[in-house]
Amino acid sequence: CSHYQNAADLHIGLTDSKGDVYEFDKYGLRSGTGNSSWNQCLSVPIVTDVDNMWKDYWDYTLQIAAQMDRWQPNQYSEDQNNCYSFVITFLRMLRVKDLKPSLNSKTQFCKDFIVPRTKNAAKYIALYRRVVKEGICVLNTQSPRRRSQRSLALQALSTWFRRKWSDNTMAASGRPNWSGKTIENASPTTEVLPEYDQFGHGHYFTKKTFHKPTYCHHCTDMLWGLIGQGFICEVCNFVVHDRCLKTVVSPCSTVASNVIKNPVPHCWSDCGHLKRKFCNVCRKRIEDQSAVRCEICEYCVHLDCHDFSVPDCKECATYVPDQELLQVVQSHHWREGNLPANSKCHYCKKTCWSTECLAGMRCEWCGSTAHAVCYRHLAQECNFGWLQSIMLPPFCISIPRTDVPLETIIGVQNRKKETNSPRSASEEFSSGSDIRSKDADEYPSPKDKDKDEETIKVYDGNASMKRRTFRTITISRSATKDQIIAACLRAFHIHDDPRHYIITDAYDTNEKELCEFMPVQSLIRVEGKRCGLFFRYRPPNPDEGSVKVYPGKLNVTDTYRVIPVTLDTSVEDVMIAALDQFGLDSGDLNRYRLVEFGLDSGDLNRYRLVEVSLDKGSVHERTMDNTESPWAIIKSLARDSIRQKDNTRFYLQQVDEVYCSNVAIFVGNLPPNLSQRQYERILVELLGKPYKYRQIGPIYYEYGSLIVTYDNADIAVKAYYMLRESSYDDKNLLVLLLPNIMADMIPPGVRPLLVFVNVKSGGCQGLELISSFRKLLNPYQVYDLENGGPLPGLYVCRHIKDYKILVCGGDGTVGWVLQCLDNVGQDSECQSPPCAIVPLGTGNDLARVLRWGPGYTGQEDPVSVLKDVIDAEEIRLDRWTVVFHSDEATKQMEEKPGLPANSSGSTSEDNTAIFVMNNYFGLGIDA
Repeated sequence: CSHYQNAADLHIGLTDSKGDVYEFDKYGLRSGTGNSSWNQCLSVPIVTDVDNMWKDYWDYTLQIAAQMDRWQPNQYSEDQNNCYSFVITFLRMLRVKDLKPSLNSKTQFCKDFIVPRTKNAAKYIALYRRVVKEGICVLNTQSPRRRSQRSLALQALSTWFRRKWSDNTMAASGRPNWSGKTIENASPTTEVLPEYDQFGHGHYFTKKTFHKPTYCHHCTDMLWGLIGQGFICEVCNFVVHDRCLKTVVSPCSTVASNVIKNPVPHCWSDCGHLKRKFCNVCRKRIEDQSAVRCEICEYCVHLDCHDFSVPDCKECATYVPDQELLQVVQSHHWREGNLPANSKCHYCKKTCWSTECLAGMRCEWCGSTAHAVCYRHLAQECNFGWLQSIMLPPFCISIPRTDVPLETIIGVQNRKKETNSPRSASEEFSSGSDIRSKDADEYPSPKDKDKDEETIKVYDGNASMKRRTFRTITISRSATKDQIIAACLRAFHIHDDPRHYIITDAYDTNEKELCEFMPVQSLIRVEGKRCGLFFRYRPPNPDEGSVKVYPGKLNVTDTYRVIPVTLDTSVEDVMIAALDQFGLDSGDLNRYRLVEFGLDSGDLNRYRLVEVSLDKGSVHERTMDNTESPWAIIKSLARDSIRQKDNTRFYLQQVDEVYCSNVAIFVGNLPPNLSQRQYERILVELLGKPYKYRQIGPIYYEYGSLIVTYDNADIAVKAYYMLRESSYDDKNLLVLLLPNIMADMIPPGVRPLLVFVNVKSGGCQGLELISSFRKLLNPYQVYDLENGGPLPGLYVCRHIKDYKILVCGGDGTVGWVLQCLDNVGQDSECQSPPCAIVPLGTGNDLARVLRWGPGYTGQEDPVSVLKDVIDAEEIRLDRWTVVFHSDEATKQMEEKPGLPANSSGSTSEDNTAIFVMNNYFGLGIDA
């Protein structure tokens, strides 16, 4: 009653004799009694006083009508084929003579059946609203009969209203309590605010008039009208139709991090200008503004939005010990927006891409595309699509730790400028580089003092004040304190209860909370500077609160659980409560641990708690001691930075959880042709005995490279960082953490493709290729030859029984890979894998002979390249090994027969040269 508007669209459906509702909308024809949207509706009887035979005829006819093809989702049309069409078609099939005149048109049907019902309902709704507003309604009746009817109606409404009031369905403030209802967030600046945590998407929608063509981010259709065409989120700029408002599924950036169960850090590219892309944070077009994107997934953000990026890169290493191959379920990894042109929805088969807004979903493993409202109807399991036969599955790869940056493992060159490097988890967030400039503290012109709005600096903690980093809000001078707090929450992309926050004057040494009356006017004014605010976290009871505990890789379906805590609650208490809520046995606490994560974006003894921090798309974790207080950690973080507090979570892990049993580190740029003992001595000097490896080898003597192996992942990671900062003979060491591939977890029939790219071949075209291959395939199967050459990739794949190789480079690059393959082939399961070529060189003779083309122009689609590799025919290539022996030693023996063979100072082996040649015949101008 409280939500009905006369101008609102009505939805109509049918019931069978059992009461099941049949309705037709854009999701197709649906039936059942579980739809809660029909709990409050108007019933319109069509026929009355019927017997069982008529009921059977009604149900039979309804089943026949429901089987018609025109009720499929793709046949729905809001104007031509809608819910009224379904109802009228069914009623016509009944062939009831008395109904025939009313079924000539939808208008006549509404006039005869719908309008009389809605007219009476509107009277009772008006009466109800008046009773709700004033508590009583006095009516001037003229007849006893009408007086009796209205008295009964008023009595019924008053009784219903008192019963609802006693059931606490009204909030304490007198506003309706929306608990349990699926309505959208009102704007934080409006007078009526719903409960902050009742909505899944977290958007703050406000009605807006758009002055240029604008498209809905949910359905991609244009917003029509002159004024108030649609709604826009005040935080992430999500634009939506009025009709799409209740079906929005895309989360706002304020809650996007909370829905991630396992955060994965992004691998950021250089700062540049991206064409025909939209920002995944602010949803605006990336044109001439500086932006970065992930080298692994299609996550693109403005440089100013980088602080609020979400660490949800595709998870490329998900191996779980003791898990059978048949038990593994690979899920889709959906990414919103920036879809390829002409993308079709895999569910409804309609176009789902847009050049006007960030819309549509795409799986970054199989490439499936779908509408935002359709992708949840697709199967959860991902089969990698057409790439299945050459994809290295994530569930067969393990890495040392989840917080290790991906570029340290795959060897992404860090070409970024220092100003664009990710900050630590303790750094504060600012909206851009200009926010620290002198102009940010000064008024641009004296006219600003006469405006109705004022721009205010907001510091979210002591750390931001110390570094002089802040965000700005523009607020009315007559704004209330609640409106200012709501604006601060939006500025820092925080979705939390506003009652837990306060604002104080940044220039007040006592940090007194601002008063309710005219808080903007009461701020301290400093000449030549903008007013400043401290945004502080202060819950009603500072000694108690709640923390979110995530299950991580435990076999639990829940995303997280909220655990109430106090200052006296220890890590052990949190683990016991979390295990109980997750339905796990807490008998032996030593099996678990609590890990604190920071986004930078049975047996209780088996577990631990880990603190995780998310910051700008990176991840940092720290294992906690059982005596620590999680609530004290949260309060301490909130004093330094509210944003950091909001991006800190806790993970429950098993103590014996194994990410990687054997951690291998590739070390290059060492002097070549030394003995094993000399290499061991060099490593001991660089690492020291506490970080000594378990074993060394294999050693690639002629390349000055080797592999060291550790049993402990934590020690291996520390040794990696120590070696990375070391040098020998004035040369910086080349160090890579290598993933571990479990060959028995590769499905039958899959031949993973190992890709080598020489980024310097053919005008550096390999940079675009390697980025495309890392997005299409698993990045752990794509290697840059500039980082250690082919040896790291060949070592990683040594246990795979059958795989392919794709070499992107010239003839010299192909010979280099084949030579390394000869050196490590005896230690590999697959000694002669077939090799394909993407010609990036100048001559490309071998590529021409093998029909891979004369050269790569940059216009070829990487997708077509991979399809050619899958369909390519395998042939044999003759390779000759030629050994040259010097005659100098033989001549000396002939001239001086009495001289011993080993007294000449050099043996015959020292004067022996070995060459490997590829034998093929090519005829052409460039040959």
